Amino acid sequence: SDFSLLLDLLDVIVRITKKNSLSQKRFKEVGAFLHFINLLNTEKHADRLPILCARVLGTFVALLSNNPKNKKTLRILGYDGLKRLVLRALQADSSGYLRCRIIDLLFSLLIDDQYLRKDGQYMIQSPDVLPFLFQLCDHFEDNLKHDLMDTFIPFVENNTLNRSLCCQQGVVYLLLE
Repeated sequence: SDFSLLLDLLDVIVRITKKNSLSQKRFKEVGAFLHFINLLNTEKHADRLPILCARVLGTFVALLSNNPKNKKTLRILGYDGLKRLVLRALQADSSGYLRCRIIDLLFSLLIDDQYLRKDGQYMIQSPDVLPFLFQLCDHFEDNLKHDLMDTFIPFVENNTLNRSLCCQQGVVYLLLE
C-alpha cells in the first residue's frame, strides 16, 4: 500500500541521513522539514497518524543529529506546528502506539541520537527541544507526565552542563506555568 511505501521511504531517509552531514544538508535544501510536517497535517492517513508521527519524529532525529544548521532551520520554522501535530496524533492514538514511544522519541531529539532507557549519562545536544518537550508535557495525561519527569530528572541530576542548558532555555519557568 502507499502507506507502507511511505513508512519504508522514511526508514530509508533515516538510514541515509543519520550522522551524514551532506545528506542532511541536501534534505534541508529541498525543504524536507516542511514536507515531513505536512505529512502529519493531512487527512489522507488520519487513521494511522500515530504511526506516521512516530516515524516522522524518528526522521527528524536523523536529520538534526549533530547538524547545527538543520537545528537552526527547524528552530526558524518553529516547533509550534509540530507540537500541534504531535498532540493531534496522541489524541488519535487509540492503540497506544505513539504513547508508548513518545518519551523515547522526544528524548532522542534532545540528545541527537536514539535514546535507550538505560543507566548512562546523556548530554543534551539540542537544547531548543527543551521548550518543545515541556510545552507538550502540559497536554500529556498524568502517567505520561510522570514518565517524562522520571526520564528527565537523571538528565539533570548529576550533569552540570545539562542543568545549565535547562536554565538557558527557561525550563523552570515552563514547569511553573
